Amino acid sequence: MGSRRKRRAPPAGRRSPFVIGIVGRSSFYRQSLAHRIGQVSAFLPIDLGSGYPNSISQALDHDLDLVLIDLSPADACRFSGELLEAAPRARPVGILGECTETDLEDFAAAGFVRLVSIEASFEELIRELMGTLRDETDRDHRLERLTQGYRRQRPSQASGSGATASSLSRRERQVLQLMIRQLSNKEITSELGIEAGTVKNHVHHILRKLQIPSRWEVLKRPK
Repeated sequence: MGSRRKRRAPPAGRRSPFVIGIVGRSSFYRQSLAHRIGQVSAFLPIDLGSGYPNSISQALDHDLDLVLIDLSPADACRFSGELLEAAPRARPVGILGECTETDLEDFAAAGFVRLVSIEASFEELIRELMGTLRDETDRDHRLERLTQGYRRQRPSQASGSGATASSLSRRERQVLQLMIRQLSNKEITSELGIEAGTVKNHVHHILRKLQIPSRWEVLKRPK
């Protein structure tokens, strides 16, 4: 497989290909993605495995420019944290499906520099990778960048599918109204006198029931 090739010497006057590490749950998916990415002359893909226990040590064996991670949100954030602890210069890029605002905050805190929707086309993936390579990491605006990039790749779900607040419980409707007022989870916790974990669960359920991808879309709903 192309993912097992050694880094080839670049022609005179050109830099070597960008080396992209790939971490994912499915071997078939990783190999297929490595094959497609390897067809782009600017990239050299490396299959790093399923995340544990050897992916970190394999990543340290290569001069990686980016690490593309396709794991569950919790596993992806945990892996990114361990990767950056071992290799601080690594730049994690996440591939994910449905995602809540809390998930986005977790991805930002875990050091991800970009997120790519699982529904993005291969051409969109390549554009995102190239965009990531051009960008400087901006920790102050990382959450904003992750949110904008993820929403841009999922336009069909930006406004939901017509679900209404009537599908929510009484407490969820209370939380929704506070979200529309742009209160943070911490502020909602104080306002309602409930635990932070309970607020987090309510927010997740609200976004899932209303079928909207992130907390920012709540602000577009009627008050």
